[in-house]
Amino acid sequence: MSFTDDLFYSAPASKPTNSPDKVPTRWIISPADVLNGADPADYNCPRSSSIFIAFAITNILVSLLSVVAGYRPVQYIMTCHLVGKPNKKNTIQYAWILPLITQFLGNAILGAIIHNTPGYNNVSVGDVVMIYLIRPRIALIFLWTITALIRVHGEYAWLSALIGNAVAEIILQIAADIYLIVSGYKFYGNWSSVLGIMIFMCITTGLAAIGVARILFASRAMDATGNDLSVTEYNGRRLSHSLGNRMKHWVFVMAFIVWSYLLSWLFFAAVVLWGEEHSV
Repeated sequence: MSFTDDLFYSAPASKPTNSPDKVPTRWIISPADVLNGADPADYNCPRSSSIFIAFAITNILVSLLSVVAGYRPVQYIMTCHLVGKPNKKNTIQYAWILPLITQFLGNAILGAIIHNTPGYNNVSVGDVVMIYLIRPRIALIFLWTITALIRVHGEYAWLSALIGNAVAEIILQIAADIYLIVSGYKFYGNWSSVLGIMIFMCITTGLAAIGVARILFASRAMDATGNDLSVTEYNGRRLSHSLGNRMKHWVFVMAFIVWSYLLSWLFFAAVVLWGEEHSV
């Protein structure tokens, strides 16, 4: 049975309900023998603190790389003039595709490495992909900040990368929410045990959605007019490119995005620690 079949297949009503104090086994990235009671030390399983540090460092490095690769002239050169063309309009239509693909592809590569590690063949690549989507990607914060603060040669040089990452972030969070809710229900056998997870994930994704909506609202005029700073009116709305106006949008977005990301990291940490404690 494939990953998607296994995730959405409806189990018989007579399936026993697992205790709510246990974490679904498909959320735990651990050797099968450890799940069955073996000593984690025998498999050199990393400590949770090492996992968090590794993810934090990776997140920061990827975010810095996103700032470099998201700079329009760099995109223009790297893609042989296919992406990042000057004065390109309505990049929202396609800018999100590459960030979305790279996130899924990166997680799939990690999943394949883990699955093919001796002792970890019980870990599904699909589960690794979806579990790692829970972690918020702070590249959006980096791109939003640099776009709001810096203009280069009369343009918002990171505008397209910002829009693409904003749209992709919401799609990824929704995908992670669906996975957690459905796989949680499959494990516990009833919706009441998943209700807390549903509420928590809806709150975190909702906060992020408000922030992303403001990003798209603030950047829509520039995206629709080809990043033309001479435009002072769009759809009957007066535009201001002053630093004060940009910082107003920045503060509004950060007020929602930061809380969403903190809560998402809290949930991800809870899953890791919970799985470590209740895997047997």
